[in-house]
Amino acid sequence: MKNKTLIKTIVLLVAVGLVLPACQTTGESTGLGAGLGAVAGAVIGNQSGNPITGAIIGAAAGGLAGYMIGKVHEKQLASRKQVEQQIVNDGGTVPAQPTVKIEDLTSTPSKVKPGDTVDIVGTYAAYGGGNEAPKGKLRLLHDGKELGSDNLKVTQVGRSQFSRKMQIPKNMAAGEYTVEVQMARGQTVQTRTTTIEVA
Repeated sequence: MKNKTLIKTIVLLVAVGLVLPACQTTGESTGLGAGLGAVAGAVIGNQSGNPITGAIIGAAAGGLAGYMIGKVHEKQLASRKQVEQQIVNDGGTVPAQPTVKIEDLTSTPSKVKPGDTVDIVGTYAAYGGGNEAPKGKLRLLHDGKELGSDNLKVTQVGRSQFSRKMQIPKNMAAGEYTVEVQMARGQTVQTRTTTIEVA
């Protein structure tokens, strides 16, 4: 009986999720997806006896973008020419192929409560061949499992600092979570992580 109720509820939520975004803006529909996912997850959790975990899984299924606040902010710290000159000055060789390196990644504050806002701040260097900016992705993981992901849109070459605000879901269970940033440029893929402790 529980299984039938669960299936009917999920089918209904999916149907609503497919219809409503047609009359929403992109940002609204993404947030709506996260909300519907959270409801579906809560149902899954109640059926399995673990509503909190279910809500987390469901919210992630709706899209991590629903918890991202505003756009990515960037600040260029050095031009591509300056970065490449530094490499030469340090005795290195500037690669011919497009290259990216994530130099730093932090989360502030690192210890939060559900509903709090976290600043994800990182520094990357894009140099070598081509003028294209790196393609970035932000992922939230718990115990090695992905809870959600969102594109991290950066636009600079050279050395730049980026920041993105993320709201911790109000139903997030206590524990340690990993924020992973991945950047790709040409054949180069770089990954760096930082941790958030939800109390």
